[in-house]
Amino acid sequence: MKIQTALATVAFTLLSAGIVSAKWLPASAVRSWKEYCTEGGAHVDVAHACFSGPTAGLKRIMMDESNFNGYLDVGPITSNFVVLYQGAGTMIKIGPYKIELSNAANGCVSADIKVKFGAGQGRSLCDEQSWALPDYVWK
Repeated sequence: MKIQTALATVAFTLLSAGIVSAKWLPASAVRSWKEYCTEGGAHVDVAHACFSGPTAGLKRIMMDESNFNGYLDVGPITSNFVVLYQGAGTMIKIGPYKIELSNAANGCVSADIKVKFGAGQGRSLCDEQSWALPDYVWK
């Protein structure tokens, strides 16, 4: 009986904690930032959000506290990245900021920057639209 109780406690803890996992996927000719985030790309109609920011700031993305799959296009100064919308809980954690993605109308994705208990700014991103994230997110 003690074993069952212990297993139930562990299972409950794992489920209530949620599974957080972020991963940059390997780009290919048919799956890359370009195919989601440029006009005429093969996957612009798939739910996703395109972003850009300073290449040096990418190291501030907290992969172990984020929940997404995406593709990177790294440049010398500015990098672009796409985050695939995977349903509720899709988010990027950058320092004290959390960028939460949610489903918006017409296949678009809503991206909202939040800090702990307050809302920040947000926008709806459709197709190849990209958001150059504000400087304060990367500092």
